[in-house]
Amino acid sequence: MPTERSRTTTLASEPTRLATLLRPQDRDRVEAAGAGLVDARHRESIDELHRDLRLARVDAVLVSVDQCDAKTAQGLARCVREFPLVPAYALLGTDVANAVPTALALGRAGVRRLIDVRSPAGWNELRHLLAQERQQGVESRLRSMFREALPAMNSDARRFFDALAAGASRLRTVRELCRVLGVRAPSVTSRFYRAGVPAPKRFLAMTRLVRAAALLENPGLSISQVAYRLGYSSPQCFNRHVRRWSGQTAATFRSANGLDRMLQVFRRELIDPYVTQLEQLRPYGGPRVQRPPVAGGRPTGLARAA
Repeated sequence: MPTERSRTTTLASEPTRLATLLRPQDRDRVEAAGAGLVDARHRESIDELHRDLRLARVDAVLVSVDQCDAKTAQGLARCVREFPLVPAYALLGTDVANAVPTALALGRAGVRRLIDVRSPAGWNELRHLLAQERQQGVESRLRSMFREALPAMNSDARRFFDALAAGASRLRTVRELCRVLGVRAPSVTSRFYRAGVPAPKRFLAMTRLVRAAALLENPGLSISQVAYRLGYSSPQCFNRHVRRWSGQTAATFRSANGLDRMLQVFRRELIDPYVTQLEQLRPYGGPRVQRPPVAGGRPTGLARAA
């Protein structure tokens, strides 16, 4: 049984999951350029790539101009239309003159950038782009929000909120979060209560709503697919969670909220009213803090604000 001061297992930042449609000779070079940044999944057809977008988490799409024809460009346009938050990029590794028609078709399909990898500078550009993409994920957006809203938080509080952000897509209970941190859930919950801030389960619930809002911005994902991707046992269980914490059905939540709005709601409901207490919070021990009254109830007020 770990003690509160024992060594902890931290949630490392996940690599960017990259779905690719590349020339065989480009695959190893892409993995080398993205070493430490990406988990590349190489596919043979646009249909396989589209299936990845529907059934697995994909953070970015990368295609070789040489691997694309008119049919592939049409399929890629469908991917971009159904998954607008997943950026698509193309690699140019052949003669420019022969590639111009395909490159133009990919641009019309929604490819954000064409990267010329006929020189080492192009591979450096790709690595820089992948690094930027990693910083724009839900995890990074949450971490940035916490640090902007709580600039003076102590190391204990920062450790808690970093773990909360890192587990946005896979932690389901406070017990799981505390197991990662190597502390006992009842102790952490008690310290939140004594500090006069909302319970840890409210922070975790809101974090999961943020992640859900990001996924639901993709028209290509059904509510059922989002539910299973977030680890819920059924769409009904997901709907109950959304209704409990937002006051809305999953369908209404989808139409009324996106990632940016949910980050604003998170900060307005759970951060801004408690800045002083949260910055002084000691989830793992330390002196007791006089508990002021907690304003507000459990729901986030989304239904009222919608």
